[in-house]
Amino acid sequence: MRHTQHYMVVVIFVTIYLINFDIVKSKIDLAILISILALFIENNKYLILVLAVVSIFTIYNLNEKLLYKTIKVFLILIIFVDISLPYFEKDTFGNLHHIIEDCKVELISEECKSAYLNEN
Repeated sequence: MRHTQHYMVVVIFVTIYLINFDIVKSKIDLAILISILALFIENNKYLILVLAVVSIFTIYNLNEKLLYKTIKVFLILIIFVDISLPYFEKDTFGNLHHIIEDCKVELISEECKSAYLNEN
């Protein structure tokens, strides 16, 4: 697991480098690079769909002059939203202070198991 993490960092940096310095000129290659970056979105899987739809729309509807600037701004926006979502959702977690009375004594008892399954 640890070794693959190092390879993924290289993939992310190379992909961002190729997009940032306008090295990729083909629209299909640009769409593939953006979809590679979309795979690394963690916090909200709907952002992958938003990134895919907006990037494909942008790639095929904008001219070459505005294309890379728009893609860069949109990628920065998506990454910022992906990073900031956990901060804004920190108060929406479940109640961790709920105690099942049958589980106070022993967690592996049948009473605890049945009480837990009946509450969910």
